[in-house]
Amino acid sequence: MKSNNKIGLLGKSLSHSIMPTIIKENTNLEYQFFETQDVDDFLCKKDFKYINVTFPYKNTVINKLNFVSKNVRETNACNLIINRNGKLYGYNTDVTGFNYLIVSNNIQIKNKIILILGNGATSRTISYCLKQSGAKEIIFAVRTKRDDGDIYISEIPYSKINVLINATPVGLQEKEDPLVDLSLFSNLEVVIDLLYNPFKTKLLIEAKTKGIKAVNGLSMLMEQAKQSYYIAFSKKETISEKWTVPTSWRNLVLIGMSLSGKTLLLHKIKDLLNVPGVDTDEEIKTKCQKSIKQIFEEEGEVGFRKYEREEVRNLETKRGIIISTGGGTILDEANYRSLAKNGFIVYIKKTRFDTFIEDYNRPLVHSIDDLNKLYLNRRHLYEKFADIIVSGDQNLDDASKEILYAYLNY
Repeated sequence: MKSNNKIGLLGKSLSHSIMPTIIKENTNLEYQFFETQDVDDFLCKKDFKYINVTFPYKNTVINKLNFVSKNVRETNACNLIINRNGKLYGYNTDVTGFNYLIVSNNIQIKNKIILILGNGATSRTISYCLKQSGAKEIIFAVRTKRDDGDIYISEIPYSKINVLINATPVGLQEKEDPLVDLSLFSNLEVVIDLLYNPFKTKLLIEAKTKGIKAVNGLSMLMEQAKQSYYIAFSKKETISEKWTVPTSWRNLVLIGMSLSGKTLLLHKIKDLLNVPGVDTDEEIKTKCQKSIKQIFEEEGEVGFRKYEREEVRNLETKRGIIISTGGGTILDEANYRSLAKNGFIVYIKKTRFDTFIEDYNRPLVHSIDDLNKLYLNRRHLYEKFADIIVSGDQNLDDASKEILYAYLNY
């Protein structure tokens, strides 16, 4: 039987996946898409070294395998097939991936009531992990019932749910609204959406704006990809082999007070990563051919915020850039929604304004007292919208290292 060095992803529609970039940047191997309607024929040819398997084949591939792991048997789902001398071995690295997502994001599962949207192969894997972690009750809500234990979305017991997990493709398309209205939940602690492209779906953005912990599926994807590679090549993971998230498909967004060091960090980090950088205030000044002070004097704060909103909206579809925002950008929730869609948001938290730089292009800040008042008014918004918080009171090098580590490993 044929066994070559091809590796890739098997499924029906794969354009949203970033697996080729993850594998290329972390192993330097070429990773292909195997889109097919005839999975039986594909597997019979055995023209691959290893493949990851995604919707809708995680279950249907199992009867074509020569060997399956314990996880595959217990979940009835397979997301990794390795061709060893013409024999096909099946594994479920999604188990490791989802467990890593839970632990790395400090999500408490024990004694919690979990709602899973969807009832496919991935949902079964998640349920398996949740049971092992001590979940009190697991409820599957669907649009089309397959099993007697499923309920329709309209039947969800909203007040009971502590953790919500979206295991459906709903959210991949920009025009799609979430399957559930988060305002109906009264005891919701965490929302997990296993999608990762966009970086934050509408569901996660809505959760964040309501102050609910929001987690996407990126950490699960990265971990299962890494474990698939290690199993396929019989490698052991070492501390030195740290896999990093590709920078090309999402943005790094800096928010925080004026004089917190965002602009310095923008230039420092963009040079380290060799990616473009955008300072929204500088872009507004260039396009208007006026200073920020002039815009405020002639059009007021309302006029400036209009230009700011337009600039942020223009950045909504960009990827692979670093963005430094103005201190008041977060005052408009619509700005957060635009920046969060493809952005990892870092709050540069500066609490000590011991010196004040006379800068008359800052129309809302004329003294240290002004800065402190603005900080007290805005800090809850910075903290609410940030993915991580980094101290702006430390030196530039240390702050840059902390941001880069989080950005590349989140």
